Formats: sequence, structure tokens, C-alpha cells
Amino acid sequence: MKSLNDKILSVYGRLVTFLFVFSFLVISLIVLGNFQSFLDRTMSLLMRIYILASLIFIVMAFFYIIILVLAGKSEKRNRPLRIFIISVGIAVNLAVYFITSALLVFIQPVSGI
Repeated sequence: MKSLNDKILSVYGRLVTFLFVFSFLVISLIVLGNFQSFLDRTMSLLMRIYILASLIFIVMAFFYIIILVLAGKSEKRNRPLRIFIISVGIAVNLAVYFITSALLVFIQPVSGI
């Protein structure tokens, strides 16, 4: 039978995985929409959704790493592969987040002077 820590890790891990997959799907829509000439409003909306999903993923992933480290110390069971995979996911998401934020600035309509 699973302990409470294992259940919490399992639920939190699935949540982080869902957020990463959701972010990946939204960025895929942005890339595919670029080739299909989506309207600027649609691209802007998709980029805003990605930025929000990415920020939520990054925060949740940091907490997941902290929980993994604390659970590893208390149970004498380290999970270095999970920590490495989540760290790579954070790095990739941060890089795409900054690129998307920069692109969003360029497609914003300029207000009249």
C-alpha cells in the first residue's frame, strides 16, 4: 500500500506532467498557426495562454523538485532522474517562455499617437 507521501508525489507529478504537455500543445499550435497564417489576435491569444501555462508549470515544477528532495531525505530514497527531467523541462519552458514573450511584444498593435 502506498504511503501518503507517495500519493502526494504521484498526484503532483501527474499535475506537472499535464502542465508540461499542455504547454507543449499550445506552443505546437503557435508554430502550426504561424505556417497557416493565423490572425494576429489568435496568435496573441495563444501566446498569452502559453505564457500563463508556462508560468504555472515553472512554479509547480520548482515545488515538485522541493517535494522530491524533501521526500527523498525523509524516506532515504533519492529520485535524481525525476529531478533531472523536471529541471530540463523547466529550462526548455523558460527558454520558450522568453522567446514567446519577445514575439508577443512585436505583434502587439501600436496605439495611435
